[in-house]
Amino acid sequence: MNTETLYEIATNDKDGIMDEQKYLEINKVIDKALDEFLENKSSNEEVFKNSSERKGFYFSLVREYEKSYQKPQKCMYPGCDSQSIIYSHSLQRGGGIQIISENSHVYWPVFDERSGKMRIEKIGINKASTFPGFCNKHEGVFSVFENKKEIEYENEIKLQIYRTLCRELQVRRIELANNIKRRDEYLSLQNKRFAEILSKHLVDVNFDITIKDIDIKREDFRLYYMNKEIDELEERVSFIRKKYYYPFSKDIQKGTNNIFYKAIKLDHVVPVCLAGAGYISYTKRNKKTKALIIMNVFPQDGATLIILATDRNSKAFLERYISHYSQSALMALDLIESWMVHVTDHWFVKPSIWETLSEKRREKILSDILDIRFGVLDTYGLSIFDDIRKYMLTIIDTEDKWDKNDETTVSFLMKERDKLRDEETYSIFPTTDILKLKGYMNSGL
Repeated sequence: MNTETLYEIATNDKDGIMDEQKYLEINKVIDKALDEFLENKSSNEEVFKNSSERKGFYFSLVREYEKSYQKPQKCMYPGCDSQSIIYSHSLQRGGGIQIISENSHVYWPVFDERSGKMRIEKIGINKASTFPGFCNKHEGVFSVFENKKEIEYENEIKLQIYRTLCRELQVRRIELANNIKRRDEYLSLQNKRFAEILSKHLVDVNFDITIKDIDIKREDFRLYYMNKEIDELEERVSFIRKKYYYPFSKDIQKGTNNIFYKAIKLDHVVPVCLAGAGYISYTKRNKKTKALIIMNVFPQDGATLIILATDRNSKAFLERYISHYSQSALMALDLIESWMVHVTDHWFVKPSIWETLSEKRREKILSDILDIRFGVLDTYGLSIFDDIRKYMLTIIDTEDKWDKNDETTVSFLMKERDKLRDEETYSIFPTTDILKLKGYMNSGL
């Protein structure tokens, strides 16, 4: 706190003028108040009164985000200034979601701010996969395939990729606005906490002073992480908008060719619909390059369509990525499960399939979704679709070609078989680790 701010704290002195002796005495009082405010610095509770208040502050951000997500935003279609509806779909209503639904409902993962954990929630197919994306007029752009059971043609695939991208951009914009709001609320809370302590010390020495406004201008480790997260979100929003949204919009409006995509058709119905985006860094011509990978998963009649897309500049990387996962049906299944846990929580699964998993494994999968240390390039070590995996392994066993497989293939198949076994106990990713990764608790860094 600087000297000018000391005067601006406010006084009841005539004309707001403070004599030198009184000024020096107030300086001492403020020093004592600051000492008290910072005395618990080692436990990092100087702003939050207790751990419950700290958790509540962080998890209320999730609640505010969910409220914002249910409000109209500006239409995502280029050049449109109309307000969006709140139920734009990022996945076909009449396609994959309808196919995997039971009693017109599916399951999807939701964060519960009260417990600080992920839970599975039932949702109707009319509201599943919705976001505040497009106005009524431009929602109609996607009507060419909205109620079809399959996505077949190139223009339909590009439209689907485009609206998955638009959802990703809208999600990050809302997240950024809420993070800025939360940072400002934290600054206000920090000032309020110090003002409470200072008022108590002023009363103790019989100073008749009213604190009108105070700003201690101090960045603690939480503010450091908040500002870091805001900077990263601002960079991400700018990155998506410039490198993907504008070029992809030209493809939709003018038929240009900026979207590069590849599709894998799996001859098994994997009962999940997914629309998400993940970020990767790779080296291209000795230069570090960032890219956004968009993925959609659609169950169809007797098959599953997996679409992966990026911009033309990242074509070579995506081709290698898809080539790896299209080596076998088991690897394609791994790709889907890894994205469900490590990349995006925007997926919808057939309820009875989820219910067949043991309670311990369901809890483990949901807790792993919160572990933000993993991403697009990481595989997942547990099975979500047991019956499909068993069927695939049975076919391999029936072919009886184990003696012809190399060591790498045998190792891969053994790991796939191990994914089906439930452990006695699983390590659960704890709420405290989320707060540490997000910077709301001191991680010792």
